[in-house]
Amino acid sequence: MIHKIKALHNEGAGLSIRSIARELGISRNTVRKYLRMDEVAIGEQQANRTRRKQLDDYRDYIVTLLGQFPGLSAVKVLRKLKERHPELGVSDRSARRYIKALKETVSLRQKRYYEPVESPPGVQCRVDGGELRGLSVGGEATTVHFVVFVLSYSRLMYVGLSPRPIDTATFIRLHDAAFRYFGGRPEECVYDQTKLVVLHEQYRELDPNPAFAAYATAAGFRIYACEGYDPEGKGKVEAGVKYVKGNALAGEVFDDWDHLEAHVRQWLDGVANVRQHGTTGEAPRVRFERDELVLSDLETGQAIARHVISRDKGAVIRNNDHYRDKAARVADLEATIGEQVGQATGARLCAQLKATSPRIHKDQLVSTQF
Repeated sequence: MIHKIKALHNEGAGLSIRSIARELGISRNTVRKYLRMDEVAIGEQQANRTRRKQLDDYRDYIVTLLGQFPGLSAVKVLRKLKERHPELGVSDRSARRYIKALKETVSLRQKRYYEPVESPPGVQCRVDGGELRGLSVGGEATTVHFVVFVLSYSRLMYVGLSPRPIDTATFIRLHDAAFRYFGGRPEECVYDQTKLVVLHEQYRELDPNPAFAAYATAAGFRIYACEGYDPEGKGKVEAGVKYVKGNALAGEVFDDWDHLEAHVRQWLDGVANVRQHGTTGEAPRVRFERDELVLSDLETGQAIARHVISRDKGAVIRNNDHYRDKAARVADLEATIGEQVGQATGARLCAQLKATSPRIHKDQLVSTQF
């Protein structure tokens, strides 16, 4: 970790302290502390860390506990530890030192139940914004703002650019450009908690940006906003933002804005969408253009299932989502609520939540856990 910090900082020529902290998931104070250390101090630090501490055996439990309840004091953590392990003989002072050091080196976030975001072809697009400062455009250092669109099934990517911070009108314009590039629009777009999409959220009740919500309704796609500070709920589109910065833009010099836009379009068609994707093992463009089998209801015409047509002999094609027991998770949550407030009251509460918010029923159940 120390060597990573020093390499990223590069004696002031590399990333800032804030960027290093965000990249490695540690606090800025930790970054500053290690940057001030010389080689002798680093050696002493490493020697001290090799000494095994008594609480090391319970480190995973402490991290989980602090992730669920970030405000817990060291004394309270130690009390809960001793309730589970009465034989533990650690002083309050030692616990405070250990937990303070743990918080400095581990990124602690409140955890929640989630399922990976995957979908059949044509259903979902993941959207995220980024910026790159200091890019040379027309001989001037320029901040380039951009939005990355990634189709969830094929990983086909589009990047929209803006010379100014992205407002709602620009955000809408870039969506139109992405849909033209894809040749159509998905059924649903997935976003972070950006004010361009959601003004406020409480227990998954969303107050959407009215202008963007009106656009989505007119264009015919649903808006899905991930829970705040939950990148896992959206998938790996954040990796797409890093990919655009590092592979498409960084180290390039552009004559003007038109040159920049042409470069990004050529990069999409010649690099990003024709490379072998690390997850799917296929080029996004090839996966996007492959045929598929759609099973539909004869009466309503609604798609029941979609399967990729395989040209490989003996291949078994199935949608793993069909085998996931989502009802069991919901049943467990409802049972827990019944235990907390009584079966009759719990049943009425769960029924009301399901009737009023069927789309986010499970998230509402999670939010009611005490």
